[in-house]
Amino acid sequence: MQLQRIPRTVVCTWLRTARLPLDAVEAVVRRGDHDLEWPPAIAFDAFEATVKQFAGSIFRDDELVEDGRVGQARVAQLRKAVELDAVAAQRQAEADAEFAQRRQADEQHRREVQRQAEQREAALERDRVDEKRRVAEEDARKRKDAAQVETIEERIVEREDRAARATRIRAERDALQHERKAVAAKTRVKDLDEELQDTKAARKGN
Repeated sequence: MQLQRIPRTVVCTWLRTARLPLDAVEAVVRRGDHDLEWPPAIAFDAFEATVKQFAGSIFRDDELVEDGRVGQARVAQLRKAVELDAVAAQRQAEADAEFAQRRQADEQHRREVQRQAEQREAALERDRVDEKRRVAEEDARKRKDAAQVETIEERIVEREDRAARATRIRAERDALQHERKAVAAKTRVKDLDEELQDTKAARKGN
């Protein structure tokens, strides 16, 4: 039994020695990251299990062979766990990508809705401006028409006033002419009367 332990000890010591550089690299590369098994470490564990089974079969050390089988089973479980973790990571990445795509689509939809709302608001604002301009133009047109009507009415009144003044002036001029004619007729009558008186006086003197 003691002779069987010697090869086992030599094999295990050699394997631990061979693993030291890998452990040193793993300590530096995977500092603070121990969530998953390191693939090089798993590969070395598989190598170690194979060596133990091979050495155990040569030296007829059943315990070493069993250690190798246990190690090989452990490596299989670790590899299965790594595969499951990879699948989970892939699914998580796909879910993240799908979520990011959906969020991007939602953002694009939100922007499109906002753009349409802004377009509707701009159209409503243009309609309000157009309506305001139309009302202003209509009001200006009405004021212009009213001003034109007022101007026409003023011209008509002014024309009527001028016509009335002209009529009054003609009437006054006709009255004045009539009065002048009357005065001239009275003067002529008076002259004729005086002439008649003179004629009568002349006759009496003869």
